[in-house]
Amino acid sequence: TIQFPRKTMPQLTFLLLISALLIRVSSSLTAHTKECPNKVFVGGLSCNRETLKVHLEKTYGRILEIFIPFHAETSYAFVTFENPQHAQQAIKYSSRNKKFYEEIKEAKVMKPRLKSAERQSRRQLDWTMKQNIARQSTVLIQIHKSHVERMIDFLKEQQASELQIEVVGSCDTDSRSISLLGVKMSTGIHYNADDANKIQAWFQKLPIRLRGLNKLYSANPFKSFTATGTKNNHTELVMRCLDEIKNLIDKNPEVRIRLNVFPPSLATLLFQQLQILKAENDKVKVLLNTLSPTEFTHTLDIVQIMSAEGRKGKGRNTLYLMGIRPVSNDKDQLVLSDTRIKLVDSEEEICRAYHKLQEAFFRYLHPLPPSPKVALDCGAAPGGWTKFLLDEMPDSINIVHSIDPAKLSPLVSNNPRVQHLAMKVEDAMIFFSDKRNIAGEGDAYIDLWVSDMCLHHMSTQVDLFLAYKESGIVGPGTFFILTLKCKVGHSKESFDAQVAEQRARLESSASYLQTLHLFSNRSGERTLMGYLK
Repeated sequence: TIQFPRKTMPQLTFLLLISALLIRVSSSLTAHTKECPNKVFVGGLSCNRETLKVHLEKTYGRILEIFIPFHAETSYAFVTFENPQHAQQAIKYSSRNKKFYEEIKEAKVMKPRLKSAERQSRRQLDWTMKQNIARQSTVLIQIHKSHVERMIDFLKEQQASELQIEVVGSCDTDSRSISLLGVKMSTGIHYNADDANKIQAWFQKLPIRLRGLNKLYSANPFKSFTATGTKNNHTELVMRCLDEIKNLIDKNPEVRIRLNVFPPSLATLLFQQLQILKAENDKVKVLLNTLSPTEFTHTLDIVQIMSAEGRKGKGRNTLYLMGIRPVSNDKDQLVLSDTRIKLVDSEEEICRAYHKLQEAFFRYLHPLPPSPKVALDCGAAPGGWTKFLLDEMPDSINIVHSIDPAKLSPLVSNNPRVQHLAMKVEDAMIFFSDKRNIAGEGDAYIDLWVSDMCLHHMSTQVDLFLAYKESGIVGPGTFFILTLKCKVGHSKESFDAQVAEQRARLESSASYLQTLHLFSNRSGERTLMGYLK
């Protein structure tokens, strides 16, 4: 028997209580993360709880619990069967009946929370990436978080253009919706004050809408610096700003400078400290008189990047990136995002989808069809894609068959080269078979197939296209553009995997296939293009 002094008993009691608590937490985590062979995930739910329960119990077996989160954008459920074998049968035979749901698969195991060391490692990796962006980037692109990957893919496609833009990396900001993408004009660190203006002018000349793109900032890697301390201590930043202004005035006393600051809240704090210095120092007052928000010759860009927040908000570092550049000819066009302008510039474009097809044509890396005669637009209403085809190929296209039960805009329905078939695509197959028979065997009737249909099952898009191929209505040489719209899942990885599965179905019969996540696509949409062999 081991006996302890009375003085140590309170400490031992405390340690025992802590140990019991840790064991309880550990067992709780284990219970949540262990395999659940009788639980399944039901995706793409299109019925209520009672209907789902009646259907699954009648088909497979008794159900213990159905959990449906009310906040889900695309409805889904977790179903617990009494018998694990019934759960496996539901997974195996789910494709036989998709009336009430899209899919049934094994419920994923919940991952345990990251330990402190792992979280710290991730924060350090995030900070290293931000420092790398500050050291190598000459231009920062402010862009919506959902469009970062699209912009990176687009810039890689355009590396053979007049501007060779190299991506350094991207990082999140304190804003929930904004990211910063660091780029440079060429290999190596060579800062040119006019780089941001060149990239901005190039963006504005592009014939497509770069949705999600907001502003550009010039960033001189040799002017970046790190500040440690409280979030609102910007003394060093203010002094460096004044130094930049003074250096510019020494070269040209007539300069007028506009401050372009991110985040906007930093601009308020910066001006407050500048006003305090202005009242105390006459030299500072002379420097600040050169600031002008409207009539200016140069722009002083200032970007603040914060490190990931540590425990209780402590231990945050701050990166400041600065760059000063002359104004471009279009000095009023600093804002590039179309979130501040109308989605449709004129009635001629009919709808937003017009820009989707326009971007697909622009970004296809292979030769486009030289002179298609007959085009088919599936899911045409209100007619944006039909209108684009007529505008893009006015000399070659003889007719566009626009299929949709809904009405078309008069801008296209009144065009003599448009035939509106107010029916479903599958019902129109007989009509096109007759057309092909009249034209004669051997060649496909449709030269160009475009489809932006909204379908309950994404696979139906490919099913219909392959059915038309089997009937000979489309064939070798037919150019196609399909918008694949994912109805199940929420992550980029899930969407990409589903689209890759549909692309695989076409790879044996198509060539020059290209999958794009267009700026005009929604998060769950991908555009698939190519030629039939």
